[in-house]
Amino acid sequence: MMKFAFFAAALSLSGTFSVAQDLDCSFQQNIEILQDDLLTLRQISNPVDRSVSIELEYRGQGWLGFGFSSGGEMIGNVAVIGEPGVESTADSPNPAKYFLGSFGLSGVGRVSGARQTLADASISQNATHTTLRFTKLLEEADELAISDSESNFAIFAVGRTNTLQGVHIRNGAFPLLLSQCRDTNSTDDVPPGDVVVDLFNDELPRKNLWQAHGFMMAVAWGIIVPIAIGSSILRSLLPNTMWFSFHFGLNSLAVLTVIASFGLAVYGISDQNKKHFTEDTHRLVGLIVFLLAVLQLLSGLCRPHLRKPTTNGEEHPIRLRKMKPRQLWEYKHRIVGVSTLALAWWNCYSGIGLYAERIEAENEIVHTITFFAIAGGIVGTVFVVYCILRCT
Repeated sequence: MMKFAFFAAALSLSGTFSVAQDLDCSFQQNIEILQDDLLTLRQISNPVDRSVSIELEYRGQGWLGFGFSSGGEMIGNVAVIGEPGVESTADSPNPAKYFLGSFGLSGVGRVSGARQTLADASISQNATHTTLRFTKLLEEADELAISDSESNFAIFAVGRTNTLQGVHIRNGAFPLLLSQCRDTNSTDDVPPGDVVVDLFNDELPRKNLWQAHGFMMAVAWGIIVPIAIGSSILRSLLPNTMWFSFHFGLNSLAVLTVIASFGLAVYGISDQNKKHFTEDTHRLVGLIVFLLAVLQLLSGLCRPHLRKPTTNGEEHPIRLRKMKPRQLWEYKHRIVGVSTLALAWWNCYSGIGLYAERIEAENEIVHTITFFAIAGGIVGTVFVVYCILRCT
């Protein structure tokens, strides 16, 4: 560690080491990660002190993160994150190393102080650009070893805001062959490393799958179920038992849609070596909603039947009082139904956020407003009509 500190102390912000008089460790080229120089990387590895220097520049404002991964995945790796405007102290350096334990912020945390070994780390920002700089050892305890001769997988993220409380709006991974410092006395050409990026995101191949999952859940819980509930509440507007046909038929359609969408979600994470329903709250709530929806449908099929009306010698049939099991079932049916719908709405909201965090953030607000405008509009219409009927 003392050896690294000695060499790293000689690093200038331009990316040049002076540890060897005849070694040129200036950055050799810009690597365009995102098009139109939206995100640019400069890097160089030093064979003397076995380190790599990184400069990540974003045309915009937000926190920046950069690290290395065994296969391009985020979870389980260590990355360097810098938050513009946040004070850096000995106990809480900024930028700093963070362990990426999960996609959610609750699983992202600083590594212990003894492992905060970055040199010349800084995060700067002006009106147009944000720049993250740091130097780290290629090999460190409890971290993935970085190769200076073979291709590595680099991961990056760009935050929506300057603090880590905001989710990232850009993220991805790409293979990266590091450039090496040049011996000024040598006539041999040194390979320049990668100059272009083959960018990928381990969630992007599943983009269409997650879009289908979200769309189906939104239609089921934002349109079909509210209409099904409305047909029951406004049953007096429908002839005879037509309301029940609507109510049961639409709820059955919704449950089938939920089952199909749930299957897509399970398939989407089946090859990621993750526990299906304990990784985050969205998955756990999704499982609960799925089970409640199926049980609610089965409960409807097995409901206690009403007692048939009797004429008792009268011209018009007499409706008999509901039996106790039927009354209890109706209370349960309403409570579970409303609770399931509330949980489903929350999970649709959290799902929109997860999709924005992991794949595409640009339309998060539009998707959220659209879902609640449609779902809330249906529920609101049913409520208004119900109130009018009650008052007339």
